Amino acid sequence: MKGKILAIREVKISGESSGVGMTAGAGSGAVAGSYLGGSSRANIIGAIGGAVVGGVAGSIAEQSLSESGAFEYIVQQDNGQIIAIVQTNSENLKVGNPVLILRSDRVRVIPDSIPTGQ
Repeated sequence: MKGKILAIREVKISGESSGVGMTAGAGSGAVAGSYLGGSSRANIIGAIGGAVVGGVAGSIAEQSLSESGAFEYIVQQDNGQIIAIVQTNSENLKVGNPVLILRSDRVRVIPDSIPTGQ
């Protein structure tokens, strides 16, 4: 199917958090924190504090790795129907560009370089 890009806006895509970053950060922070202080009590307090700080840092790191930038394209198909498609802009698409709408397990748009009528 063919269409034309009516509008483009930048969007952020967030992946699902698996909890691995928080768990790994908490574990590492607890181990590192347990070496603080000279007494058993100080080591326990250090481990707890290290786990909290490490967990927060690990969660933030995982979130930043699972986010990516993309673009939402508002496309009017040749049949008049308007659809929205989110993908990267590796094709350097712009408003007004004619596009081919590819449907498989995902919907994508690519530049239409085939002349009209063929």
